[in-house]
Amino acid sequence: MAGIGFIHFQQVELEHLAGETVFLRLDQLAGLGCCCFCSIQFIVPDRILAQPELLKSFLKATQRGAALVTEQPEQAYELIGQFKPQLRTPLYQKIFIRTLPFFSRTLLNVDRDWDKVARYAKHLTIVDDSYKYTECFTNQYVPKTPYSDLEPISCCIDE
Repeated sequence: MAGIGFIHFQQVELEHLAGETVFLRLDQLAGLGCCCFCSIQFIVPDRILAQPELLKSFLKATQRGAALVTEQPEQAYELIGQFKPQLRTPLYQKIFIRTLPFFSRTLLNVDRDWDKVARYAKHLTIVDDSYKYTECFTNQYVPKTPYSDLEPISCCIDE
């Protein structure tokens, strides 16, 4: 079976359904490189943006959650299963484990990744040429000191 998507998600699903697969990574197809998919990104409404302390607290909690997932994955998967029992299957456990190397430890995004995503959005005509990603994306509310000092296991995987 052949497919297009993310190696840690769609490829696992296809392998589960059909065995061996031939797979084209979505990031390679789009010419993005995998790094732009490693960070958690939020779309923040203006009413929340007007409350910077609330936003900072939310991101601090998110950073702590990301640290739990990467540093104690068994406990994190158990908590996910308690909240969403339908994800407590061998397939989703495998997807969860395969996703771990891609998690950002800091929540910070870098200009290189924002530029890639912006160029791809322009290519898809989601935004026009006047779109300036530097006016949309910011790290200013992310805690300065990461909750975890661990570095990502993998930024980009070449296959």
